[in-house]
Amino acid sequence: MPKKLKILYIGDFSHEWQSEEYIAKSFESLGHYVKRIQETEVEDSQIINESKEGYDFLLYAKLRIQGDQKNVLENVKIPKVCWFFDVYPETPRAKRLNQVWVQLSDYFFTTDNGHNDYYKEHGINHKCIRQGIFHCEAMDGVFDRKLKSKVFFAGALTHWFKPRQDFVDLLERTYKEDFKRTRTTIRQIPLNNCIASAKVVVGHNISFPHYWSNRIYEMLGRGAFFITPAVDGLEKEFEDGKHIVCYEDNNWEDLKNKIDYYLEHEDEREKIRVAGVKHCRDNFTYKHRVKELLNYIYEDNNSNGERPRGNILTRRSFTPTRG
Repeated sequence: MPKKLKILYIGDFSHEWQSEEYIAKSFESLGHYVKRIQETEVEDSQIINESKEGYDFLLYAKLRIQGDQKNVLENVKIPKVCWFFDVYPETPRAKRLNQVWVQLSDYFFTTDNGHNDYYKEHGINHKCIRQGIFHCEAMDGVFDRKLKSKVFFAGALTHWFKPRQDFVDLLERTYKEDFKRTRTTIRQIPLNNCIASAKVVVGHNISFPHYWSNRIYEMLGRGAFFITPAVDGLEKEFEDGKHIVCYEDNNWEDLKNKIDYYLEHEDEREKIRVAGVKHCRDNFTYKHRVKELLNYIYEDNNSNGERPRGNILTRRSFTPTRG
C-alpha cells in the first residue's frame, strides 16, 4: 500500500460531528490527503473531472448527490468504495441494495456482520467494518452536578421500534429522577460530560445477528461504565464482566438486576469501566477502522502491493430499482 494516499470523499461534512468528518480526519491523522465534497452540493461532471486528478479511490456513504449516480459511477475509473452504517437485509430498506450506489461499488463496507451470505448471493463485495470513537473525543468528560444521574442513555426514540420505547419506559419508571436520557442532539465534549456525570450508562440495539450500535464505542471511548445487550460476536471485541456488562436482549428484569448490582458495587463497576475504556481507546477508534479498510483493499486483494484498479469486479447486468 502506498504510504500516502489521495482520497476523494463525497459525503455529509456539514457538522464537525458527522461520521464522514470523523473518518476524513482519521485518514488525515495517518498522513493521507482527503478531498471533501459535500454530497448535496455537487454535480456529476465535477465528481468525474475531479476523480481524474490522481486520486487512489473514491469513498462515499450513500452518494446522495443531485445528479445521476449511474453516470458518476460508470465514468469514475478509480475504485469506488462505499462505507455506511445501516442494516438493510431483512428490513423494508432491503430493496435499496439494488440501487446503483451499491451495485457499482467495488468495495462495500457496512457494520452488519450477520448477513454475509445475503450479500454474497446478491453479488455484493461486502465486508464488515465497525464504527468507532473519534480519537480526539476519546477522553473523560467533566462531572457536572446539573447532569448528575445514576443511569444514563444516549439515543433517540423511533416510532417503528417498540422495544426501544419499552426500554426507556422501564428506566424512567424505575429510576425516576435518577435516570437521564438525551432528548435533543448532544455531541462531542458535552456528551463526554453527561457520561462523566453518570454512574451507569446503558445501551440498546436494534436486534440483528452479529450487529450492534456504534453507541458501544461512543460510550466506552468517552469514559462510560457500560451495560449493553448481549449479541453474538460481541465477545470478539469486548469481554463481558471485564470490559462491559451484558444483559439478555429485551429482558428488562435482567437489565434492572444488573444496573442495581453495579450501582451498589462501586469498586467492581470502576474496575470494569477503566478496563473497558482503555480497551476501546486502544483498539476501536476511527483511526483503527480506516486502517482496517485500507488493509482490506490493499493487502487482502492486492498482494503485490499495487494500488487497486477501478472496476475490479466482474459485474452482472442489472436494472436498478427505486426505493
